Amino acid sequence: MYHFLPAPVGTENFDCIRATGVCSNQSIIDASFGPGLSSDITDGCIPTENYTNWYAIKVSAGGKIGFNLIPNTTSDDYDFALYGPYPNCGALGSPIRCSYAANWASFPNTGMNSTLNASTNTGTGNNGSDLTEGADGNGFTDELAVNTGETYLVVISKWSPGGNGFALNWNLTDGASLDCDLPLPVELLTFNAEPENSSSV
Repeated sequence: MYHFLPAPVGTENFDCIRATGVCSNQSIIDASFGPGLSSDITDGCIPTENYTNWYAIKVSAGGKIGFNLIPNTTSDDYDFALYGPYPNCGALGSPIRCSYAANWASFPNTGMNSTLNASTNTGTGNNGSDLTEGADGNGFTDELAVNTGETYLVVISKWSPGGNGFALNWNLTDGASLDCDLPLPVELLTFNAEPENSSSV
């Protein structure tokens, strides 16, 4: 018997334009069953979208932001990229933080965490400080210093279908906080107005 995953319908956060707003350092529990209706990733350490979730961030107070992504199943391979400041879904360019690290059995987590980046060595001497990494990385990049008012986009990409999702735990330090007042992912093309109860003269 075959089990088919449902197809994306354009209302999920599987596309950049449908990114879920992040309002605080509250943990996010999520999962993805599709790459969305458009392929938004065009550059950086992740070569192509597979099974993605997008998140939008607006900084309400400057400081440092980071996160730990913890798969619910340790064999699930997750990667991430962060774009900004002030990214545009139609022209993302290269991410400023990115990890395409392979899943290591003893090190399944990934994220932006300078402490874990410095201490996590998967056996190939890949611990240290970096902003982006390929498949031989340790799963972590350094955190990011941010300023009030800046916006960013984070994409979480799963290598293969299925799995049991993940927990995304935010690390906001040095006074950093996030703002729920995010711009809507829509563009106003036309606007027509007519007076109510008007009569022709």
